[in-house]
Amino acid sequence: MRIRQVAFVTELDGSAVRAEALAAAYSLSPTGGEGRGEGANPAPPGDAFAVCLLQFSFTNTTAEPRPFALPLVYRAGGQRTELQVDADGFLWAGERLRGQAGLPKAFLPAAGSRQPIELKWTLAPGESGVVLLKIPYVILTEPAERTALAKLDFDAERKAVAAYWRTRLNQSANLITPEPMLNEFYRSHAMHLLANCEREPGSDRRFARVGSFSYGAFGNESCMMVLDLDRRGYFKEAQDCLEAWLHYQGTVGLPGSFESKDGVLYGAGGYEAGGYNQHHGWILWMLAEHYRFTRDRAWLERAASGILKGADWIIRETARTADRHELERGLLPAGSLEDIGDWWTWLSTSCYTWRGLDNAAWALEQLKHPDARRIRRAATDYHRALTNNFFKAMQRAPVVRLRDGTAVPKVPSHVHRRGRSFGWICETLEGALHLLITRAIDPHSDLATWIIKDYEDNLYLSNQYGYTVDDFEKHWFSRGGMSMQACLLLDVEPYLYRDEPKHALRALFNAQSVSYFPDVRMNTEHAAPYFDDWRGDHFKSSDEANCAGWLRYLFVREEDEQTLLIGQAVPRAWLAPGQHCGLEKTATWFGPVSVLYTGGTNEILCQLKGPTRNPPKQIRVRFRHPHEKPLARVTVNGRAWKNFSGEWVTLPGDVGVAMVKAEYPSP
Repeated sequence: MRIRQVAFVTELDGSAVRAEALAAAYSLSPTGGEGRGEGANPAPPGDAFAVCLLQFSFTNTTAEPRPFALPLVYRAGGQRTELQVDADGFLWAGERLRGQAGLPKAFLPAAGSRQPIELKWTLAPGESGVVLLKIPYVILTEPAERTALAKLDFDAERKAVAAYWRTRLNQSANLITPEPMLNEFYRSHAMHLLANCEREPGSDRRFARVGSFSYGAFGNESCMMVLDLDRRGYFKEAQDCLEAWLHYQGTVGLPGSFESKDGVLYGAGGYEAGGYNQHHGWILWMLAEHYRFTRDRAWLERAASGILKGADWIIRETARTADRHELERGLLPAGSLEDIGDWWTWLSTSCYTWRGLDNAAWALEQLKHPDARRIRRAATDYHRALTNNFFKAMQRAPVVRLRDGTAVPKVPSHVHRRGRSFGWICETLEGALHLLITRAIDPHSDLATWIIKDYEDNLYLSNQYGYTVDDFEKHWFSRGGMSMQACLLLDVEPYLYRDEPKHALRALFNAQSVSYFPDVRMNTEHAAPYFDDWRGDHFKSSDEANCAGWLRYLFVREEDEQTLLIGQAVPRAWLAPGQHCGLEKTATWFGPVSVLYTGGTNEILCQLKGPTRNPPKQIRVRFRHPHEKPLARVTVNGRAWKNFSGEWVTLPGDVGVAMVKAEYPSP
């Protein structure tokens, strides 16, 4: 028996009807839409009446008659309820209308009656059958709703919904690699983002829910999603998410030893979740980061008051620690970590609080805001307290042994911990690596190297703090370099900051390989308890956003406010003769950028469309030859170019459109 299922969600009034109206009003185009151009193809309203359409097709592929059954089970509130079908195919749970089934007449009762639905029949050799189900999200109560449900045509709705999503996904940045699976994941993730950024009824605000089913808006992970919306060019959607936090600012407090909630960035109209104290710093950082991508000054001016309130909450609460233990002074009062609810002065919370305050100062400086200098001083003071206090905590903690027999200092997960914390969340997911991720310390420093070595030797693969393997020496490369929630910890970034592309690629591809389910183009939240398992909500769009960002950084990454890196960590095999790879129309701090590499014999071409809105001082383009050869000769737009060294070519930031050819000596 061959069975095929097709399922999608549409509106009760019909996406096909709405698409026709929009086409007449707006003349739909692939480049229009909510993200890159207002007008065409807007998202449905937040209270749209959703209906799931499912079509089951089945065929007896044998030479003998075969029985077939399609069981339908309905549960509400965890309780199973029998469904009955009437003569029109409407499905009833008692007196509540819960859907409609498209069935052969033999399965329907006489007019005016109902009967339990039981789908069993015998198919002759080669015979096929089809069952269509229409399941509304909420119970239908009005006759007009019942009529609308009956009118929904599966083929017309499927065509309209597919066209909507193709248009929306075409507005995103586009990944081009020799690996179709990566390209498909990157494209599909855009849909996961847009679907999970749920619209608030009656407004344009969105709540970045980090999972499609059970998760709400966890501020830190929601910002991972908003960041990827910005990287893809979905500025309007990113802004709508940020507007929700600004609108509900100060409505919900964080669990901790805090005096007030005034200015706290966490509340999301009831969608807020987790109570992680780092939420506030993440959201404050993202408000400023959004401006880096858009340079929308009018929006920043509107958001400035919320940014200032968020910064002042940190300053007020930090001042309350002045007379507390010396290791707590200058940092936020003790509070909850994340899923671990213990109240301590946590390292990761401190890192993201500083980063948020630092970015808030930067944003206010762009406006020449009268409070910008005060917030900058506060950010500098907070950073000093962060590094001083945790360095002192490090000095009180025992060193940790590496696998080569040497020992290195250990930065604890909270200031009062002398040594390792308990469990993978405290020690690995929320451990010392955040000093590098947030750039609170120099990623090239000795301390940064010690932290990374400890993670690689003792945490990623570990009986207590990571994945368990039976042979470390055999599996350290192919199964290491990632935490148990493989795409949540931003462990690829430190390797990129240190310009260690081999390490970054290993971390990225191990994390994606263990997480990815190709049949649905999605990443699981946890490949746990072992590498071939899955757990958690899906679509887990925050973790996916990190992986999509890592793929973007292979080709395009902002090193700082003056430098844009192109091709920093492109896999060498992707630049072999005949290969093509790149990234189209990604948004950057400096404006949209596209890049396409083409491998040739003794040469590699890079077609670059550089940013022109507010270009950086320099663009550095890397050519990672498949056999690690250094550059021999470079031309830019057909002219000889002398500014290159090793694998890097340095271009002026305002170069615009450029064809860069890297040439190598013949073997």
